[in-house]
Amino acid sequence: MRHSSTELDVHKIATEVHSKVHCDEVSDVKKAVLWIQRATEGSHDGWNGTAWQFKLLCLERTLMPLWEVNKYAILFVMLFEVPVDCAGSTSNCSHLDKALYSWPVCFLSLRATAAISIGLYSITLLHLLLRMASGTERKQSMPCLLTGIFATLGLVGAVSCFFSVTVYEASFIFRPVVFLFTTKKARDAYWGVLRSTRGYIDVLLTLFLCVFTFNCIGMVLFVGTPEGHFQFSNWREGLFNLWILFTTSNSPEVFMHAYNSNKLYFFFFFAYLVCALYLLGSVLLARVFDSYKNMLKDDLKTFHENQDKCVNEAFKLLAADSTGDQNTISADEFCKFFVEYCDPSIGGIQVADLSDTEYNWHRANQILRVFCGIDLDTCIGIDLHDFKGIMSVFTDRRTYIPKRQPPKIERHNFMLAGMEQFYLDGTDIFGMHVAWDQIMDCVIAVGTCFTLWQAVWFCSGTDRTLAFFKDPVYWIIFTFSVFYASSLTIKINSLGFERFWHKEIVQHRFDFFNVYSLLGAELIYMFVYSNHNAVGLERAIILLSMARSLRLFRYVPPVKHLGYIIVRLMPTYENITLLLVVVFFIYSSIGRWCFGGVIYSTNPALVGSQFAQQQYWSLNFNDCASSLVTLFVLMVVNNWYIIADAYMRAAGTWWASLFFVTFFVKVNLIVLNILMALILECTSVLAHEVLETDEQKKVMTGGGCQERSKFMLRRVLGADDEHEQSLAELYSPTNRKVRTLLRYNTFDESQLFGQLPPSFASASDSNVSGQQTEITHASTSANCTTWNV
Repeated sequence: MRHSSTELDVHKIATEVHSKVHCDEVSDVKKAVLWIQRATEGSHDGWNGTAWQFKLLCLERTLMPLWEVNKYAILFVMLFEVPVDCAGSTSNCSHLDKALYSWPVCFLSLRATAAISIGLYSITLLHLLLRMASGTERKQSMPCLLTGIFATLGLVGAVSCFFSVTVYEASFIFRPVVFLFTTKKARDAYWGVLRSTRGYIDVLLTLFLCVFTFNCIGMVLFVGTPEGHFQFSNWREGLFNLWILFTTSNSPEVFMHAYNSNKLYFFFFFAYLVCALYLLGSVLLARVFDSYKNMLKDDLKTFHENQDKCVNEAFKLLAADSTGDQNTISADEFCKFFVEYCDPSIGGIQVADLSDTEYNWHRANQILRVFCGIDLDTCIGIDLHDFKGIMSVFTDRRTYIPKRQPPKIERHNFMLAGMEQFYLDGTDIFGMHVAWDQIMDCVIAVGTCFTLWQAVWFCSGTDRTLAFFKDPVYWIIFTFSVFYASSLTIKINSLGFERFWHKEIVQHRFDFFNVYSLLGAELIYMFVYSNHNAVGLERAIILLSMARSLRLFRYVPPVKHLGYIIVRLMPTYENITLLLVVVFFIYSSIGRWCFGGVIYSTNPALVGSQFAQQQYWSLNFNDCASSLVTLFVLMVVNNWYIIADAYMRAAGTWWASLFFVTFFVKVNLIVLNILMALILECTSVLAHEVLETDEQKKVMTGGGCQERSKFMLRRVLGADDEHEQSLAELYSPTNRKVRTLLRYNTFDESQLFGQLPPSFASASDSNVSGQQTEITHASTSANCTTWNV
């Protein structure tokens, strides 16, 4: 490693970088940043445009919040459109129950939503043109073409509202389609499901053939029997009833007539269910998941190949400007790269304070000291291996650099200063060190007991002449609420709001909304609605107070592990969830077009039907919100045939059943099968893990050096200032003791416990205490080169 005698002038480099923003030629540093951005997306090509295109690209990235809001607005504007007019006679429609006809949120006229849609579609097309002009999107790419086509059709449909409402309502289907092709995660899920279809299409066709075959047998078998009269009166009726039986929604009603007349007829339905449901249904589930999983493996392999290519190209661009050795990146060049990468218009790291280049560079220097044993203030260069390791963390969208922590303010209030010190350092009780959160959990446990007492009194219905706030227990709960709010305020004041918001994300954000909402509801109740019957606020106070007890679930190991698994798997299911949203809105648009206005409480076609007897009137397609609820009920499957029968009666055609059958096939047999299989597969992989993350376990139990290094990168980037130096010193390769342990891949808790900061000590794994795992020097050199040992 070669070193220079002078330290880097970060301000000078940052000023030089920002002064070249408006230059005529795009620098290699900016191109390298864009290559790394492509690596984050797993793209196979980079960007090589002009300075003008670069400015357009920066503008497009800067306006990203606008594009995100716009695409969701296109979808959710449907929720507020007025419902379809009743399709019945004037007398019948005048007596319908309006509360059951539609949701009360539907208040925008079609002309108003058409005007809004014109603006939203125009923004979508502007975004597309901006991406093409900046060189980000290729004109011949399929997403680009489809987005342009459907956005244009949607825009034309919105304009036609002022001439033909029917055409405008038909164009509603373009809204979820535009959302699909402008949302990368939903688009990837769609293409993945579409590509995997060839792996299970034969099983799906076999299932349909099985239903048709058993229908043919049933038509012959039940001629002249009560079953033939009720369930197999014609081919269409037989197919419909067998399909309902496959979904198990009408068992055993579908075969009771036959079973009562001849007990041997049971074996026909037994054979059908075994073949269709238990055999072909299970095979379909397995084939759907295998096909989708193989597709995911191929995509993951391609993603890593593209990512590796992009990182290599970025390295070449940065090394090209370095002096001397073309196989390394100079410290000056990496500094320029880091400054650009922190720029939100083109970069990828989330930086709270872009203007504080010195502090951000200080964090970056800490990264390299911890990760590679490199001090950028004195080193000469970074090789490709080290650069790839650093970029593996930089391309992680969770990476975040907080603001410089403000200087401590000396508190003149003795109690406030004492509570802040208690939060930061904890306290000793009977010789045992107790942290702030442990004390808070004990207080919450006591407060929960009083809340449950109050909830029992509230639900009993006795002594309701006494006002809620006049009950003594209420004031105990209010005292706990004030304590919660005070302690949370002290924590925010000690950390700073920005660090509080990004540290312990789930717990802190939950505490923030829960505590202040609870205190706000209590204050409003006491000072605004004290003389009114505010049962809603009373319910809210009890529920919000009870929600505090959710923090205590982490002390229950099964619940703790379940919560960990759910949080870890949420990103995995995000794509499928977005695809489900698109499917729901597409069928909502089709349902409004086909069945809007036909379901109302005075429809004579539904008199005597099970739909009317069960009071299912709200399950309609008269507006978007009601449509989504109806589709969710259909997805759950139970009693779906009652809903389908009502729509066939109201529409006057059996073709209406195809809407419900195709929805079941797409959602339940394909999308939900993929989701269910992913849950089973991923849960089995994560079930053995404890609450600590994989990276933490690898750090504490002596995992591979590369994994330990990546974990430390994230810790240093987001570490508090007071812990930053100790982290760097502890995990720096210059620490002889740690270097020796790393070299032999040995991590004994007793050897390092004294050096670990408090935040690390709690993460130690007692199960590996004293474990000695030695590896050869050659293997260590191959796996731990980033530590320069």
